[in-house]
Amino acid sequence: MVTPFPASEGQDPLRPERLARLLTFSMMILGFILLTSSIIVMTVFLVQKIDVTHWAGVVALSIILIFIGGVGSWHFRESIARQEMAIKIAKNPVPVGPMPGYPSYAAPYGYPIGAPAYGYPAPSTPQRLCMSCGRPVPTESKFCPFCGASLTATASNEGPSATKP
Repeated sequence: MVTPFPASEGQDPLRPERLARLLTFSMMILGFILLTSSIIVMTVFLVQKIDVTHWAGVVALSIILIFIGGVGSWHFRESIARQEMAIKIAKNPVPVGPMPGYPSYAAPYGYPIGAPAYGYPAPSTPQRLCMSCGRPVPTESKFCPFCGASLTATASNEGPSATKP
């Protein structure tokens, strides 16, 4: 709900919504009280064999009050919660940038992105994969430290050689 005048310093900006919620909640409570009292009166009249048909309108009115008050109270509660969240975000903006503890990486277009999706920071030294076991190994290595396969295979070799150092 947009207020015609901005709230001054120290004044609650959600005051109209809070008053509307109080009004709708009070309407719902009034409907419950009216329904309960009409049921009690109708029970007494039925015991005394007095006609209760004129109380049907009161019961219908109380049910309408309960429904309108409940829907209005829910609506204003949700509206207040959304606006309080917007005010909280406006006062304390979430910082944009890399996650703490992870280095920032440059994307192809030059803007920073966060840590990799799988949760590990990127290696600080360039790495490649061993063709034999598939594990990452440093680029300057000539042999895989895990399986011992040669990493200096040339284009003429069809795969890694299995010679050990």
